[in-house]
Amino acid sequence: MRVILLEDVDNLGRAGDVVEVKDGYARNYLIPRGLVQPATRGALKRIEQIRQAVEKRRARERGHAESVAALLKETVVEFRVRAGTRNRLYGSITSADIAAAIQEKTGVEIDRRSILLQRPLRQLGEYVVPVRLAAGVMGEVTVRVLNEQGELPEITDWEEAEAAPAPAEGETGEATVEAETTATDESTTSTT
Repeated sequence: MRVILLEDVDNLGRAGDVVEVKDGYARNYLIPRGLVQPATRGALKRIEQIRQAVEKRRARERGHAESVAALLKETVVEFRVRAGTRNRLYGSITSADIAAAIQEKTGVEIDRRSILLQRPLRQLGEYVVPVRLAAGVMGEVTVRVLNEQGELPEITDWEEAEAAPAPAEGETGEATVEAETTATDESTTSTT
């Protein structure tokens, strides 16, 4: 079935494109959600109007996203949490937590999936977290993870050692890992 995309659809195309899809996919998923319309003769004549309407909407959304990006750049979100030794958290701060804190502080609702956090924050410190706001518009928010007293601890020697680059190939660090692995393998085979 030939359809005209009314919205951008992942792995299919951008709004205004005419694409060929399976009949069931179009009838059961795309058309009920308002993502496409059948590519009839009349619709194909109006395709330029559809593209212009989509471009206007994108421009509006981009302008809104840029204003939100400017707001987020000035925003600092703080979390006060319990931390143990080496300033590690007993829990973690996730993208959902950050999204909720942004909404509470600024009133702007951000989808948790738009917060590009590679893994949950598990240590006290200050982080700059990227946020995808719209196609081509990225923002950043500063996240401070403080201890229960509201303090941000000083960097200690062990944190600097953890941040140091791994030893290059052939240096002593690799030999130590190999020796430990061999010792573990020997102990496992002797117990069986």
